[in-house]
Amino acid sequence: MKKESLDFLARVSIAISLLVVVGTLLAMLFTDWGVDRFLVVTLPAGLVALVVALVGKSAKGAAAAIGAAICPLLIFWLSFFVYQMLYLISFGHIVPG
Repeated sequence: MKKESLDFLARVSIAISLLVVVGTLLAMLFTDWGVDRFLVVTLPAGLVALVVALVGKSAKGAAAAIGAAICPLLIFWLSFFVYQMLYLISFGHIVPG
């Protein structure tokens, strides 16, 4: 019986993390907010998911929660990397911006 509750908490943590990531991606598509506005929402939601994962003793849930908490920064860094690769591959003809 106790094992099921721990599995349930791990699933809840991963579900919260996925909702945060999907919500952030959708909001980034339809708004022109900066990264700081998204961090205001994702950091507390990621911390809630992290607490649930730690209570459920789930390493996967904790990793997903940390990833969800810093999701806007990860997306920003990934897009910056892609822009820089385009700039390098095109020998400066495609300017990011």
